[in-house]
Amino acid sequence: MIQIKELEYNLEKLEKLTTSRDSIQGLKIYKDALTKLKQIKRIDDFHEILNQVLKALSGIEAHGFFTDEEYAYVTKIRKIKRRD
Repeated sequence: MIQIKELEYNLEKLEKLTTSRDSIQGLKIYKDALTKLKQIKRIDDFHEILNQVLKALSGIEAHGFFTDEEYAYVTKIRKIKRRD
């Protein structure tokens, strides 16, 4: 449960930061993941969402960019995966 809330918090921060810099980079992924997190019924659902988010973040990093503040939240999301 803590991991779900942690992922949700970090995605909400990324969504706000991305919107504040007037960018659409990653917004669809963040919004979709936040919607799915609210509907989780099994831990496997969480892992699936987390894996999708991690892949998307890697793609954004490879083909776009994160501000320093955004990158701090990306790092926190990546650490969630390591605790599994």
